[in-house]
Amino acid sequence: MIRTALLLSLLAAVLACVVPLAEPSLLAQEAHASWAMLVALALCQLLWYWRGNRLARVTTLPLALILGAMLTSYLMPEHWISVATFNNWADHLVPGSDIDNWRPPLLELAALMTLTLGLLSRTRANLGVPLLQVLAALLLLADTSLQVVGNDFAPLVRRGSFYTGSLLALLLLAQFIGVVQGWRHTHQSLTRALWPSAILAVVTIAFWYQQSHLADTKLHQSVDVRYERMAERLTTEINAHVTAMRRFADFWGILDRPPEDEEWRAQAERYYRDFRYFLNIAYINEGGEIAYVYPRDPANTSLIGMNIEESQRPYSDRLARALKQRTEEQTGVLPLLQNVPGLIYYLPINSHQGGNALGVAVMVVGLPLLADTLYHEGHFDRVRLYLGLLNGDAPLKEWHVSGTPGPWRVESDVIFGHVTLTLVAQPNRELLLSERSRQPSVSLTMGLILTYLLYLVLFGRHQMALQHRSVHRSNEELRREVRKRTQLQSEIEWLAGHDELTGAPNRRHFLRAVQERAEQTPLTVLLCDIDHFKSINDQLGHQAGDHTLVRLASIGQQLTPSEGLFARYGGEEFVVLLPRTNEHRGMAIAERLREGVLTSGLEHADGRPVTISIGVAVHSEGTLKVEELLHKADLALYEAKHAGRNQARLASTDAMPDS
Repeated sequence: MIRTALLLSLLAAVLACVVPLAEPSLLAQEAHASWAMLVALALCQLLWYWRGNRLARVTTLPLALILGAMLTSYLMPEHWISVATFNNWADHLVPGSDIDNWRPPLLELAALMTLTLGLLSRTRANLGVPLLQVLAALLLLADTSLQVVGNDFAPLVRRGSFYTGSLLALLLLAQFIGVVQGWRHTHQSLTRALWPSAILAVVTIAFWYQQSHLADTKLHQSVDVRYERMAERLTTEINAHVTAMRRFADFWGILDRPPEDEEWRAQAERYYRDFRYFLNIAYINEGGEIAYVYPRDPANTSLIGMNIEESQRPYSDRLARALKQRTEEQTGVLPLLQNVPGLIYYLPINSHQGGNALGVAVMVVGLPLLADTLYHEGHFDRVRLYLGLLNGDAPLKEWHVSGTPGPWRVESDVIFGHVTLTLVAQPNRELLLSERSRQPSVSLTMGLILTYLLYLVLFGRHQMALQHRSVHRSNEELRREVRKRTQLQSEIEWLAGHDELTGAPNRRHFLRAVQERAEQTPLTVLLCDIDHFKSINDQLGHQAGDHTLVRLASIGQQLTPSEGLFARYGGEEFVVLLPRTNEHRGMAIAERLREGVLTSGLEHADGRPVTISIGVAVHSEGTLKVEELLHKADLALYEAKHAGRNQARLASTDAMPDS
């Protein structure tokens, strides 16, 4: 599997390096950062599978830090570090570049980050490598869906390319093949943690998808409203200027006489100074002749004295109506003598007292100058906003800006009398990005982090549960083993102190009991022996002999007082320990034992009842010597045997052990 992962990583590295050289059109300028990070990741992954962990970690960790810095640029608030600042930094590094040339699209960047973290985490499922690979696949799928949907969904969201997405998918496949074998022993925990985390990841990406659409839609609406209001303000200002023109014409009507040359020049100078877009301010008398023009220049001076009919200029009928019908007239957009497009207003001067016509005030408005004046008086971003004033499709004035144009072009009507012009506004991408909400990027990043933490919690919890169950099973097995060992120990201890055949205490138990009860004098010992036991084994078999021993032990334990001890001494011999028992009571118990065996129903092969002989010895005072006491009992037993068996004899007090 490692060899396959190595070959796939090698293939991705070769394609990443060779294909752009063979087909440069696959790599747009905005994709250079994606391509550079992709090549770096492919080489790191190739090095990982080729040379192992330590060297690859040294190369992969810087890549992860670089990708983290790129991701931070998407999350940084505008008032911390603005898009313009980022673009200035980019322009200083490579003239003409901007921040988008130095960072991959967000989804591709997140996929690169997850694959890089997957490399650093190697095969360790407890560090979230399975989830990182699932996240990479989901992010690449989401980026592909954006490419399919097109630019209308969220125009400001950059899409990755099919080329880089395919190579990332190839690297993801190589990582999966290289690590999937290491997950077999944790497949239960992995399954438990992966499904909820994957569902949360899908919800996070879908939420980002919707938020990006809403953010761009909201910004688009804001741009439309803003620049439509700009056109409305421009129309309002134009109407205010037209009102000022009317006041100028009314001023001469109040005088109730035609203006003098100097009077006209002085008043026109003020208006010309206040409104720089007035190219000419002329007076035409009631006879239709151009009497005064301000400012005077060679072109204007030649017009003085010219009659309307002589001029034969366009829109001369408008001037005729203004003179004869005393109505306010206006031309359409036409080329002026100053080689600029403009409008001409004809404002009749009527006497306020007599009501007679005094002439016409003519004001020539240069539209480029008007637009330029209003442009410099406006409050908007002149560096990053394209503006244009158009008459139909013909531009009257344009203000171009640098940078990538934005996706939205707002066209609004500007009303100039009965002429309708078009104001075109198009903010560039830098301006739109500075105004766009960072919330979608922050939501995506935080959602993916929460998804990763959820996986770690669920995986760790299930692993702990498995370990707890394993420890519980181990404890149960240990408890069973302890119980078994305790039982075996008890059995061993019991066997150490009891006879295995009869279940009665054995010789060791008896001797220990004698030592423990040495102070309970008088201490009586009964030594019992089955008469002619050998004949039972020889004639009836050893099984009958064992039965006789077991039966005799049962009778002896039943007839021995509770404070006494009945034990098997060895072979067919049994011994009874009777503390605080004198010789008379000891002999009575011995007789009771003898009678019990005699009447037990045990028989020899010839039908004779099985009997026992008993020797009784008593220790009354002094230091107890167990060997001497038992020897006395043995001598008394010998006497009982010699006297004909089936009887009990008391050892004499002066009896001493034979040498």
